[in-house]
Amino acid sequence: MLASEVIKRYEAFCPQEFSMEGDSRGLQIGTLDKGIQRVMVALDIREETVAEAIEKGVDLIIVKHAPIFRPIKDLVASRPQNQIYIDLIKHDIAVYVSHTNIDIVENGLNDWFC
Repeated sequence: MLASEVIKRYEAFCPQEFSMEGDSRGLQIGTLDKGIQRVMVALDIREETVAEAIEKGVDLIIVKHAPIFRPIKDLVASRPQNQIYIDLIKHDIAVYVSHTNIDIVENGLNDWFC
C-alpha cells in the first residue's frame, strides 16, 4: 500500500481539520508514493525510535510530536537531531505527524486519558 493510502485511511479516522491552528501536521519526511509494509506509532522521534524503526524495517512512523517544528538551519551530522533526520532519509523512513487532531478526535488520546 502506498503512503498516500495509509495516510488517507488514517485521516478518515483522525482528520487534519481537527488540528489546532499552527500545529505541525501531515507528512514531514518522505514521499506519498512510497510503498508501506510496516508502520510504527510513537510519541516522539528520538535516536532510539529511529534505531528501532531501522532494526524492524519500518517504512512509516506516525508520530504525535513533530520532529521538525522550527526551521532547520543545517544538516550537519554531528548534531544529534540532524543525525535523526539523516538516518530517516538514508533508510527511507517516512514520518507523518498527528498532534492535536489525535487528542481531539472521538476515541482519541483525550478519551483514553479520561
